[in-house]
Amino acid sequence: MKTFVKKLVHSFVGKGTQFAVAQYSRSPAIHYYFNDFFTSGHWESNIDHIYQMREGTYTAKAIKYVV
Repeated sequence: MKTFVKKLVHSFVGKGTQFAVAQYSRSPAIHYYFNDFFTSGHWESNIDHIYQMREGTYTAKAIKYVV
């Protein structure tokens, strides 16, 4: 999952894009907002330090949380 996210970000860097990182499982979590993804240090290292939740997916709950 982390490798995919890093490759995706690399493919868009420098094209006026913004990224946010949210993860969802039993409880959703926002790790980085659009305005702090690139300003919160080295973004690749920050992605590596995210603990991947493994408690199933609650997609509807996650969408309500991030919107």
